[in-house]
Amino acid sequence: MSVKSREVDVSFEASEAHNNLRNILHSCSKFAQVGDLNESGNAISELLKFLDSLLDASLSEPDNQHVENDAFEALAEIHRYICSSTNQEVVDALSFELPKAVSKFASISSRFFDKADSIIDQFITKCGPRDMLSILCNTLGYSSEMTKAASYIVLPLAGLSKVFVLIKRRQFEQAKEAIPIILNVLTAVSLESEDEELEGVFERAVEIANSIYEVCNKLALVSVSLSYQASSCHSLVLQLSQISSNCGLSYLSLLTTYDVETVAGSVFGEEVARTAKEDLVAIKDELCNNLTERWQAIGTLRHVLSFVNFPWELKKHTIEFLLCITVGGISGNNDDKHVEWSSYMPTLFAALQAVKMIIMYTPDPELRKKSFAVLKGVLADIPISQRFDILKALITNTDSSSMVLSALNLYRFVLMTESTGKTNRTGVVSRSSLLKVYNEWLLPLRTLVTGIIAENKNDYDELAVDTLCTLNPLELVLYRCIELVEEKLQQSS
Repeated sequence: MSVKSREVDVSFEASEAHNNLRNILHSCSKFAQVGDLNESGNAISELLKFLDSLLDASLSEPDNQHVENDAFEALAEIHRYICSSTNQEVVDALSFELPKAVSKFASISSRFFDKADSIIDQFITKCGPRDMLSILCNTLGYSSEMTKAASYIVLPLAGLSKVFVLIKRRQFEQAKEAIPIILNVLTAVSLESEDEELEGVFERAVEIANSIYEVCNKLALVSVSLSYQASSCHSLVLQLSQISSNCGLSYLSLLTTYDVETVAGSVFGEEVARTAKEDLVAIKDELCNNLTERWQAIGTLRHVLSFVNFPWELKKHTIEFLLCITVGGISGNNDDKHVEWSSYMPTLFAALQAVKMIIMYTPDPELRKKSFAVLKGVLADIPISQRFDILKALITNTDSSSMVLSALNLYRFVLMTESTGKTNRTGVVSRSSLLKVYNEWLLPLRTLVTGIIAENKNDYDELAVDTLCTLNPLELVLYRCIELVEEKLQQSS
């Protein structure tokens, strides 16, 4: 270190500003350690005011080297304090506010930028990347005036580019939350800043893009690893199947009872069936011809369809197996007298709900068609006297707007068909039924829909736009149903 630098350091260390800074940092540590949140907050506020005063002095006197050195040495002192602190409580407390404060110094010179960057790096190291992700996003957007300053946002952006690659869990979800904030800030600063001021901003934006790209590559490697694990599980199932018979287990018993539900998804391959000396075709035939065992198998396999973390490939095999045993099997209507339907109703209804979710959310059109065929096959097993109630319960026990829209369209179709043919086979055009639907379904639904639309009409964020786009077709069909019912009520009065 040069003599001149030593003189600067000594002059700052001997100054009143240095003593004030040391006292403030000591207060932050003391109050955070004893858990006095109120006094700790006051101490941090005092520290922020102190830094703002140094910043104002440096910006108002750009040629005053002494003032600038004092500001820099203050940042250096804070950096040393954070590096040496063993009190996690005080580091956590400082991490919420200091990134905002030190980012303001970045515009003074490159050494201020580097020192402030080092302070943020220390917070990332000591507080963890997941906590710092939200803190840095808050740093970006805490003030509309500062957000528009290109020099201010460069440091938070640099911190975010480091944070993304350090997060170990749920990287995609974390990035998904942060990216809209980053893009909004980039848009705002681009509109307010000159081109020469934006070079550093877009360099950091590219670094963030590279970090996200690196995260995507890691997730791709994880996917490959999981695929390898899945393939290795097949070998394990083969080995287990060789000893299953010695344990008194068969695939039919596993499918139709609840002893070992977790291995139900492993019975779909001919190779596994041959190893266990069982004919999978024979098992499928048995389930097709025995209604009770088929219901038991459907109830068991519903767990595979309803568990959200199971891969789509496994659910696809499950649907294909269910399709084999439900299409063309003995109908439940021929067995009503011999089967106690009520004991199987809860598990079958749960299975139908699971199949419904596959239909709604699968990205594979072919799987959606097969799932719908399974839904019809299971419904065909249900006694006619109960089938409509089950179908009605599937529609009413859902918060999906598309299901409500389907129900409205179905009601509109039945109402128009009965009106055109001047019949009432379904009973929907009777005055009591019309009044019930009008007062208990259509009017309350109109109140709910119009209320949601009114709440989101003046919002322009993605969620509000998606909500309005989803409700628009439902609203149109709803009002058409209300018109038809009001017309029929006038005719019957």
